[in-house]
Amino acid sequence: NSYSKEAFQIALDLQLTLMGSSDVHELIDWDYDVAHGGHRPVTLVLAEKRSGESIREALFEGRTVVWFKNTLFGYEPHMDEILQASLTVSSSYYAGIFDVLMLEVENHSDSDFQLKNMSGYSFFGTTDTISIPQHQITQIGVKTGTRLENISLEFEVQNALVKPGEYATIVLSSDEIDIRE
Repeated sequence: NSYSKEAFQIALDLQLTLMGSSDVHELIDWDYDVAHGGHRPVTLVLAEKRSGESIREALFEGRTVVWFKNTLFGYEPHMDEILQASLTVSSSYYAGIFDVLMLEVENHSDSDFQLKNMSGYSFFGTTDTISIPQHQITQIGVKTGTRLENISLEFEVQNALVKPGEYATIVLSSDEIDIRE
């Protein structure tokens, strides 16, 4: 029922497979408040196929990411894979006469994400920290100053750790920006 940064670092140092588990003997809802968005610790296995052999292979190769209290823990390449599958730009456009790019970011996962803007752009109507709720599309207004043909924005994912105290990053890009009058 807790996270240990020391155990996380030891696992990384020894190149161990990361596992999230619980020792629940009662109803999961009692310990993890599932009705209000809680969840038990989960091991996400990055298997190539939905088969026992593929899952076994992924576990022995350490291709896992742990999801605990809405925070992900994992080796950087595996974390990148999870984040790229979870967050995508579904639409990007300029509306009217303003040079504010409307970027729609879709979260395909069961995790809410907390993103901190690391790009040189500022946002319209919000701070540099954005929440992307699970299974939703979040609109971000990006002050570009001029109309761009494409954009790449780097974010620090503040609930995804690749080492104790070190957050994963993701680049969200759009190569097809529309103009809507």
